[in-house]
Amino acid sequence: MKVWVMLFIVGLTFTQVWGNQTDAQLEASDSSSDEELEEVTVTAHPFAHLGLTQSAILLVEDELRRAVQESIGATLDSLPGVQNNAFGIVVGRPVIHGLDGPRVKVLSDSLSTMDLGVSYIDHPLLTSTILADSVELINGATSLLFGSGAIGGVVNVVTGRLPDKAPGETSTVAEFSQTNGGTGNNLAIKQDFGLSQNLFLHFDAFIRSGDPYEIPTCPETEEFLELEGIHDAEHEEEHGHEDEHEDEHVQDCSVLANSDYSLESGSAGFSIFGSRSSFSTAVTVNQGTYGVPLHFAHHHDEEESEHHDDEEAERVEIDLKQNRVDFNTNVYLQENTDLKLNLKLGISDYEHAELEEHEIVNFFTNDGYELRAELVIPKHGNLSQVYGFHRELRDFTLTSGDRFSAERNSFSSYALYRWLGSQQHYRNSAFL
Repeated sequence: MKVWVMLFIVGLTFTQVWGNQTDAQLEASDSSSDEELEEVTVTAHPFAHLGLTQSAILLVEDELRRAVQESIGATLDSLPGVQNNAFGIVVGRPVIHGLDGPRVKVLSDSLSTMDLGVSYIDHPLLTSTILADSVELINGATSLLFGSGAIGGVVNVVTGRLPDKAPGETSTVAEFSQTNGGTGNNLAIKQDFGLSQNLFLHFDAFIRSGDPYEIPTCPETEEFLELEGIHDAEHEEEHGHEDEHEDEHVQDCSVLANSDYSLESGSAGFSIFGSRSSFSTAVTVNQGTYGVPLHFAHHHDEEESEHHDDEEAERVEIDLKQNRVDFNTNVYLQENTDLKLNLKLGISDYEHAELEEHEIVNFFTNDGYELRAELVIPKHGNLSQVYGFHRELRDFTLTSGDRFSAERNSFSSYALYRWLGSQQHYRNSAFL
């Protein structure tokens, strides 16, 4: 009997202490809610202005400038749960919680980059963070707005070429940086200025180039060459013949062959802002060449196999070009409300050639367009709504001796609802 009485008293004491701690926590949360928090705007989320309840990471201003690297994957590599799937300096895709490729959607101003970076790991994503206004990383159910395959997340690069709001003032930004011990050079410039209160112009351009980067040893070890069947059993016995060929095609192991690159991009556009509407368009040209690091060329001819260490690396490079036009339109259907219709359209003409020893061996084209329309219904009571549809058309061709072509024509519609109850409701429901 005494044992039950003691347990009853301990239970009452614990309940009273827990209740006091809970009240203190609620008071602390009320006081902290009064503090002003820094506003974060994620343009890829239609309810960003109402506050986000799901995971979103935003890189802006100084934080983005410190994180900027040669590829989008390298730029996001320092974020929690994100890694860079690199194929040389130029090519790098983000891997989010182990998901890669089509499972992670990379966008430029909420539209696809419309290149071949998703299908081929050695092809770059044609979106640069060097001049971007911000980079957004979205996880959770909101990623379904950009397709059912983007379960890993969505990365949206906001370039500033298609603004939703009028720029505050004329601005000019110029940047120059060097990477890889001075072997890589980046030069970029961006300018926004207004011709009138409602008409604004935008220009931006960048040039990126780099020499083959230095490495401490040859990329192919003796053990690897033996596994590849490159070594000849008589190579060591005929070691004396090296002096005869020491001046012929000596392989340079101080740098990684085919790691050089040269990329250029330029964009020009204008924006018009009315009392209840806005229209923006931009024309962008991306072009350049970059090497593809791979194994050194080896010949299995009996006379040449013994001299494989003296062969030069095979030159393999990709020469690409993309012409792109983007449009962004906002129409506010009611005055002084957030009820609006948003239309985004991107048209792309992309091609690239794969060259070996300066001769084209494969030629790719990927032309098409992407259209996204959204009707955003602002908060009415506790409910906010978004209705939209997405249309994408791609025409892909590959010429490599024979010609292969494929067409992709997809259409999807979606709806997003957000219901937000009172703070007291969520507080009470947490204790149920």
